[in-house]
Amino acid sequence: MHPLEADGFEWDEANEEYLFQHRIAPWEAEEVFLNDPVCVPDTGNRPRRWKLIGRTAAGRALTIVVQVKADEGLLRAFTGWPCTPGEQTRYLTKRKGRS
Repeated sequence: MHPLEADGFEWDEANEEYLFQHRIAPWEAEEVFLNDPVCVPDTGNRPRRWKLIGRTAAGRALTIVVQVKADEGLLRAFTGWPCTPGEQTRYLTKRKGRS
């Protein structure tokens, strides 16, 4: 399952707290998902993990790493960070290609 086919997110205290440690609120991860992110496989980690590169409604550029839980139709956010310059370029390039 591609991450953009998911119905939403799986949240619990553990993954919410981990995002908070990176100064990201769960609702920000959901906004990135809802705002047409660029999705790239997270090849450096385990299978079924993806990087969602995008923006919140307020314009904050974030990269959110999620695991696809296809059997449940959900994503589980693991970590995130402000987009690096390279991720910003990838996001802008792919977005421009969609227009």
